[in-house]
Amino acid sequence: PFQSSLGLVFSYNFLLMLAYALAGFGAYLLAYYFTKNALSSYLSGFIFTFSPYHLSHTLGHLNLVSIEGIPFYALFLFRFMDMGRYRYAIYASLSLLITAFIGDINLAFILFVFTLILLVYEIFFERRLMRDRRFIIGFTMIASAFLAVAGVILIPLMMGLFRGDYSYLYPSVSDIMTYSGDLAALFTPNSYNYFFGSYTKNIALWEPTEVGGVFIGYTVLA
Repeated sequence: PFQSSLGLVFSYNFLLMLAYALAGFGAYLLAYYFTKNALSSYLSGFIFTFSPYHLSHTLGHLNLVSIEGIPFYALFLFRFMDMGRYRYAIYASLSLLITAFIGDINLAFILFVFTLILLVYEIFFERRLMRDRRFIIGFTMIASAFLAVAGVILIPLMMGLFRGDYSYLYPSVSDIMTYSGDLAALFTPNSYNYFFGSYTKNIALWEPTEVGGVFIGYTVLA
């Protein structure tokens, strides 16, 4: 919608700045929901939005920069679980769709796995889902709303994958090694790092990875 009326440059810059502002704000709200401490929540938002992953993909992966839906999804999901109000389930499904289509479908899949783990915990340890039908209805609403909208794109995509239409999506072993991180990369700045990149680029267990967002960051390590 922006590109057709305001041009490509404006649209790209707008989405980039929006990703940083909303990702930090969403992480702040999520942390504040649990801590009720403004300072620690501000620090959490700062760490999340200026993480090495986020900064390194700003070099050109606009889909991977758009992580703003992730904290909002978690926030609305926990709000729904704590309050049982269906509107938070709707907000969670919208956040999931934003993560998938403004961001990346892989990020949405990570949230799907996170939700499954949370459900298993609630069912077998808290027993909360078994006592209140609202939780079952709410989680069904989230999944149904996402599949109803995303299915328009995901179903043809999956069919094409099974038919072999997208052979370029199947990487070779060398590609997997090149585009994967390793354990050392979690704790050492990547080669794009302004201060230490020239010193750490040869530390990786494989050849230096092409994906620069594995390092978890100084603040997290501290």
